[in-house]
Amino acid sequence: MLILLSSHIKADPTLKAALEMQKKMQKVAQNSIPKCVLVGGGTGFFISPRDILTNEHIVRGNDEWEVSVYSGEILEGRVIGRDTQGDLALLRVESSVAFSYFSLGDSDRLRAGEWVMAIGNAFLLAKEVSSMAVSLGIVSATNRNQERYHNLIQTDVALNPGNSGGPLVNLKGELVGLNSLIASRFQDRQNSGVGYAISSRQIQNFLPLLQKQRGKRKIFHGTISGAKFLDLENKEGVLVEKTSLFQKKLQPGDIIWEIDGFSVYNMKQLQGRLWLYPAFCEVHCKILRGDKKKEVTLKLVPFYN
Repeated sequence: MLILLSSHIKADPTLKAALEMQKKMQKVAQNSIPKCVLVGGGTGFFISPRDILTNEHIVRGNDEWEVSVYSGEILEGRVIGRDTQGDLALLRVESSVAFSYFSLGDSDRLRAGEWVMAIGNAFLLAKEVSSMAVSLGIVSATNRNQERYHNLIQTDVALNPGNSGGPLVNLKGELVGLNSLIASRFQDRQNSGVGYAISSRQIQNFLPLLQKQRGKRKIFHGTISGAKFLDLENKEGVLVEKTSLFQKKLQPGDIIWEIDGFSVYNMKQLQGRLWLYPAFCEVHCKILRGDKKKEVTLKLVPFYN
């Protein structure tokens, strides 16, 4: 019987490909779950040997939290950095163990239809990390803006209460997002087939600030000072309608069509792209001024909301 089954697999390339894909997914799950933790009413994961990343709303209200790791041990975790605007928080645990952690993938390379996997404590059913739930799906879209979040990854991976703060990984096992938001029906907070994750690009840009914040000044996301923008009809790019005395590198009538190598088609994309950068960062923009293409470098100012 086994010989016949083996022969059938070899003869059917579709079945063989499906089984190979299954093995790959199982390997990603087995390697990813030990890097996750239980914290608060949600999930977190190691982003360095002793640093844990999660949603800020998961650890809001306290700086000290019990963190359950894969071995079953419960450690004391302390919040060392908070980005309340971007809903990211970083905890540090004191331990003689150097925990395995996720490497960052490039969320800018994600495309619709790409397979991704979420790991988390859905509905808080897992009492230990080893029994966390794994969900599989695809990237539905990128650069989505929802509520106070911007430039999110939209996915059809099943996300439910308790998944917040958990990793979204690609089939290489790389972290491409942090699961943060559920599009629910009738406010029942259950999965409706649409979930959102903070991109690894945002994580990469803000992680250094979280690591050295230690209760100091608030972290702000960046925006372009003193300028008002308009969408263009039947044309790509964003029109600079007016500027202020403080913004001398842009002029009314300029059209911004690229930021740091990424095309900007409308105001939502402009807002989403800028959201990925902390205040006081510099971004390189390509603009059209009249019939001439120019490049300008803009220093972002804090976005207040």
